Amino acid sequence: MLKKNNFPYKISCSPLYKLSSKSKLCKLLKLKQSELSFLLSKSDKNYKVFEINQSGKSRQVQEPKELLDKVHKRLHKLLSRIKKPHYIHSATKKLSYLSNSHAHLHTEPNSKTITVDIKSFFQNASIKYVRLFLIHQLGCSHDIARKIAKLATYNGHLPTGSSLSPVLSFYAYKPMFDEIVKLAHDHGIITTLYVDDLTFSGTKANEVFLKRVRNKISDYGLTSHKIRRFSANQHRHITGVIIDQKSNTAYLPHKRHRKISLIRTKLQQNLSTKETLNLSRKLAGRLFEAHQVVKATQGENNKFYREGINIRNRIRRLELNKS
Repeated sequence: MLKKNNFPYKISCSPLYKLSSKSKLCKLLKLKQSELSFLLSKSDKNYKVFEINQSGKSRQVQEPKELLDKVHKRLHKLLSRIKKPHYIHSATKKLSYLSNSHAHLHTEPNSKTITVDIKSFFQNASIKYVRLFLIHQLGCSHDIARKIAKLATYNGHLPTGSSLSPVLSFYAYKPMFDEIVKLAHDHGIITTLYVDDLTFSGTKANEVFLKRVRNKISDYGLTSHKIRRFSANQHRHITGVIIDQKSNTAYLPHKRHRKISLIRTKLQQNLSTKETLNLSRKLAGRLFEAHQVVKATQGENNKFYREGINIRNRIRRLELNKS
């Protein structure tokens, strides 16, 4: 048994590696054989399907029900323990949208940046590539691969409301991402991946390179869209952070500055103690998040951190007075 401090480990050390026994699969997923059979027989009925409004558009969410959700969380835990390549910043401990954007600081002079989004990635991430990952990368038997793939997908694709989908989407399409990263490396281009967002920075990040990337994505049955191009003199918008190449500085986007300002304005009104506390907690959260965005280039003791500390102290005083 591997100790906790041995994570992350090579894929060959995963308990899922070369799995061929149904009883061992049940043990790994902490299921009775009857529960596994139930989940496999019900398939898509194991999901709650509902619509949400996101940026003015209706989006369908497929959320696993209780028993399947436990299986997804278990598979997520097992896959998250496998060591990932340097270029992926999502579904990876200690990495985030911030490390993804900060990786594009300190690029060479005259570097350009291109960002590419994979359209409806989870909805288009096919069960076929999930099975191929399980067979060719994890070495599972065809029967076990079929069972896990069925457990992990909804109507032939990755569910949009599962904790498993971010890490499994990466592994299912890892061959594609590896090919893209190799192409970029051959051109001296830095590449990062955050779920379905690819970012490229380098002097050769041009239209010819972009076309080859988009063709590669298309080869795997996916569609690229929301292409953004930034010249050497432009501020780059990378996963919610503004990167200024000239000064090698990370900034908070205007939209998030505005949200902080709106809370500050509301706090000037005549509010109850409860309302003041709720808004102050929101403001402190946004300030400390802003601190995380800028601290790599503006230092630990930046203005967001200082204001956040002041707000936190005010919250403590209000809580003491309330009690």
